[in-house]
Amino acid sequence: MSIPGVVELTSRMVRIESINPGPAGDDVPGRREADISAFVREWLQEHGLPAERREFFPGRFNVLATVPGAGPRRLLLDAHTDTVPVEGMAGDPLSGDIRDGRVYGRGAVDDKGTLAAMMCALAGLVADGLTPPATIELLASGDEEGGFRGIRDWVEQDGRADGALVGEASELGLIAAAKGAVRLKIRTHGKAVHASVPELGVNAVTAMARVICGIEDRLKPRLAARQHPLLGSPRLTVAIIRGGWRGNIVPDLCEIDLDRRLLPEETRESALAELDALLDELRAEHPDLNVERCEPYSHVIAPECPLDDPLLLTAAEALRREGLPAEPRGVPYTTHASVLAEAGIPCITLGPGSIDQAHSPDEWVEVSQLKTAVRLYRCIFETFGAGG
Repeated sequence: MSIPGVVELTSRMVRIESINPGPAGDDVPGRREADISAFVREWLQEHGLPAERREFFPGRFNVLATVPGAGPRRLLLDAHTDTVPVEGMAGDPLSGDIRDGRVYGRGAVDDKGTLAAMMCALAGLVADGLTPPATIELLASGDEEGGFRGIRDWVEQDGRADGALVGEASELGLIAAAKGAVRLKIRTHGKAVHASVPELGVNAVTAMARVICGIEDRLKPRLAARQHPLLGSPRLTVAIIRGGWRGNIVPDLCEIDLDRRLLPEETRESALAELDALLDELRAEHPDLNVERCEPYSHVIAPECPLDDPLLLTAAEALRREGLPAEPRGVPYTTHASVLAEAGIPCITLGPGSIDQAHSPDEWVEVSQLKTAVRLYRCIFETFGAGG
């Protein structure tokens, strides 16, 4: 099999800036996926893969390419084109340098190396004149580092598949489950007075201290007692705290942001119910406690692929052929698998490189893993859906 140059392709894509604009807005000059999506479409077309760009937000695009299969099944390949910012990186963050058996630069491991491996494996299949058992759709999606708008658009445009291979760094391990997440704010309210007479006011920061102690001392131990075979226990983090206006005023408002990581058997509602029960306990013990739990501003489910799912079994066999561990694992972070699983599509995650390098000051991906990923994907393409 002739493998197009996955290492060189990864390097080329790293050199194309595609920083997700995040909360700064969608019109930050240069911080968009338009250039990388144009490159991906052109490369695919040059290698025999008809591809189109689909705008999911002004100036921001998904790229889609489809290889028809011999059977009725459909396989989705998903990898994203956007990256996190480059601030704090040493040297040229978009160098794409290839040295010491690694490709360096922002996006090398998250997620351009994986996308390059998928593109090369698919191009190699077409170049060899092979028809895969299942129809394969490649989705180079945007906004993964933001609001998941690219993958959500694919779902909303009636995207369908019998299985999805989500390309995120897994050190070529087979990921069958991931934690979901609910993020929300809690506010405590008080009464502002001059700090020289604090007894006349109500300190919202002190009130929040009671809430935080309740979370740490009561709720978190309850969560720690709950276990999933691949994911361990749920997690709850007080991520941000804000309170007070001036050093000589008793604060009348304090606010925290919570990050609650979910197990597959948990729901948004069940997680909120546990938190509400804790707040009710605290109110009963402290009748003057004025605390408000806000509605979540972010929520994704925890995906879990059945261990007998055809795509998972196909990927496990491909790993064994490469002499790699094939035991399914779980990860604590969220991916596009959450959105796809919610749409009823079984998902696995499998990609080159370590998540520890993602968003790091010297991001890199191993050359050897990029090349192995091409072979793994090609094997999956040739076998998934065989036999109907």
